Amino acid sequence: MKAKWAIAMHLAQKHPRENKAVIAFEKLKSSILTKVEYPFRVIKRQFGFMKAQYKGLDKNDNQLVMLFMLVNLFRCAWIWATLQKRLLNIPSLDYRLVGRWLGHMLRGQFVHSTILQATAFRGEVLGG
Repeated sequence: MKAKWAIAMHLAQKHPRENKAVIAFEKLKSSILTKVEYPFRVIKRQFGFMKAQYKGLDKNDNQLVMLFMLVNLFRCAWIWATLQKRLLNIPSLDYRLVGRWLGHMLRGQFVHSTILQATAFRGEVLGG
């Protein structure tokens, strides 16, 4: 008996198989899989949670709950920025200005008429 493999191929490639129902099912499975795995990717890559430390089940559970809440906030911020950029034509944030603001705070200046007109300094891109 031969096994029939149904692997989700790249969208640009044409499938040589005749059974399109299997292909559609595999596409549905892969789309669900990406939605399920995305929060775990953010927790591992963005927040650096690679290994669990044994500090008690309650502490591990609470930490994971907080990390998943942060993933939801991260996703909402990304969606909001995308909507602002595409629908409202508002440019995305310039984090260089955050670095400029922090740099001026370190030098003792806390109030600006506008941060755009404040003097730039070296390293503000890294600060933002």
